[in-house]
Amino acid sequence: TVGLGRGMKPMDEILNPGFKGDTSSLGVVELPLPMGMIFEESDAAPGKFEIVEVVPGSNAEAAGVQPGDLLRATTAMAVNWKASMEEADTGFIEADAFGGKPGLQRALFNADGQTFDSVLTALSSNAEDKDGPGVATLVIERRTAPDEKDASS
Repeated sequence: TVGLGRGMKPMDEILNPGFKGDTSSLGVVELPLPMGMIFEESDAAPGKFEIVEVVPGSNAEAAGVQPGDLLRATTAMAVNWKASMEEADTGFIEADAFGGKPGLQRALFNADGQTFDSVLTALSSNAEDKDGPGVATLVIERRTAPDEKDASS
């Protein structure tokens, strides 16, 4: 057993199934920007964001993202205002990870219950022109088709 530490929660407390009464699975994909997908607030899963279109030939299509998937979380670049250069030098923060920006670190942004603008800002913070890595890591939830549920029982 590993202690989670202050502010940490088990995954099942953070990412409960988005589709009530259905079986679904979570996956993680890394997408270079531009991603090539359109998402909006979901009618099927209130408080969550659904991918409604994947551009043919895009990075999203190559990664296997499909319309109907839920965007549950994404990486985002965040400034750790409490971090000093001394802390960065002692390894608490990877100051050199993305262009040598002290205190800038990659964090996981939970998209559930957020505003559309907040999710868009988090995604776009991964862009190289915003001192990000040029790649976003997404947590995607996909509903399992009814015939897949029957086959597994």
